Amino acid sequence: MLLPFAFHCAGMPIKASADKLVREVHMFGDPPVFPNLMDEDEIENLKAFGFGCDWRRTFITMDINPFYNSLVRWKMRKLKDIGKIVKDLRYAVYSPLDGQPCADHDRASGEGMQPHDYTLIKMEVVMPFPPKLGPLEGKHVFMAAATLRPETIYG
Repeated sequence: MLLPFAFHCAGMPIKASADKLVREVHMFGDPPVFPNLMDEDEIENLKAFGFGCDWRRTFITMDINPFYNSLVRWKMRKLKDIGKIVKDLRYAVYSPLDGQPCADHDRASGEGMQPHDYTLIKMEVVMPFPPKLGPLEGKHVFMAAATLRPETIYG
């Protein structure tokens, strides 16, 4: 049985790439346009690697393919109805540029970056204050030191 092959042409990696092109277009001229269909050279490369699929049923996974989108919406509703999709809290890297969380594969650079657990140590500044903190004289002043290795704080 040969399965179809889908070219996933949507998501943040493409947005990040497009945003990068917008920033760099003045250096290189007109940016390339993302193709509506996979380039023949890319298909030949996949075939050269021995990739076997039914190329007659090739499709694109993005908004220009309403049939695929409706299949995905149906599948997600079905999975939610039977309790296989849940909403939960988790740490995520947030992109203020795009206004949304971004997974490791979504970033044009900085792959491998994940949220870190830091230990903060709250320390009171003792009198006499250094000259830079002079205006705070007579107040309780605290500073926080952050570390990834709290075992190094003792002593």
